[in-house]
Amino acid sequence: MHVRQPAPPAVEARVDRRDATEAARERLTSVLAPWRERYPDVKAGEEVFIGHPVDALATASANAGLVVGSRERLIPLGSVSHGVLHHARGPVAVVRPYA
Repeated sequence: MHVRQPAPPAVEARVDRRDATEAARERLTSVLAPWRERYPDVKAGEEVFIGHPVDALATASANAGLVVGSRERLIPLGSVSHGVLHHARGPVAVVRPYA
């Protein structure tokens, strides 16, 4: 799942949300491709949402076995991870990238 909140200039310029969503979906597909080849038995869907990440992830958590994620940040728990921990409707794991 990839969630992106539109930047204010994109909103002001009235960027087509469908085009932005499709571009994000293509990026997600290319990022997941090597992992799908390496782990073919792991089922992973592809969903792209435009909106606030906490809202989208918390909503999606109602139908998920586990919500996992973290961006590479210097602080251990960012605002999205913090928000999802408080609003998720299921288990959450905040997983840092392997260093």
